Amino acid sequence: LRNEREEAYYYGKSFGLQVLWDGVYREIPPQTPLAVDDLAYSLPAGETAEVVFDTAHYGDLPAGHYRVVLSGDGIAGEFDI
Repeated sequence: LRNEREEAYYYGKSFGLQVLWDGVYREIPPQTPLAVDDLAYSLPAGETAEVVFDTAHYGDLPAGHYRVVLSGDGIAGEFDI
């Protein structure tokens, strides 16, 4: 994450996983229950942080273009498999 705001940004580990299908991102439901700690992390203004998401609850993901979306604020990071 990179905080380009002038104030601290607070985020958690709750996320959704989406796949790009026919030009539209679609939600992928987890295959097993997903539990995350309800903690808030602070990212000071102008700072960056590496955030790792465990996608094991989604099973084996086929090749494609995906994005992780932080719950609540729509911030997303894209990646390819």
